[in-house]
Amino acid sequence: MKHTLIIAALLAATSSTAFAAKAGVGNCIYPKHDHVKLYQADRATVVGNLKMKAFSVSATAPGGWVQLTMVPDYSSPNPDAFAGHVAGWAHGKEFDQQDLRNCN
Repeated sequence: MKHTLIIAALLAATSSTAFAAKAGVGNCIYPKHDHVKLYQADRATVVGNLKMKAFSVSATAPGGWVQLTMVPDYSSPNPDAFAGHVAGWAHGKEFDQQDLRNCN
């Protein structure tokens, strides 16, 4: 019985760590739908909705907030025009993790 509880605790810790890593700094994320709200730094003022494109997570905050940084857009004539600029904040639960190659 003790071993079962220890294994269950380890599995729970591993799965929660994997979930936390999903929205970790440096990860590439993509909106789950086309009406994800983008917030200013105060995370109280909505500045608009996100386009369906990949972002890099540059910071996290309590409550599941992630700071989004623009990545190169290779469908535009100047892919690096906005790369590295902070787009704003959004809820991490509104995104799916992507492979890093989708952010480079």
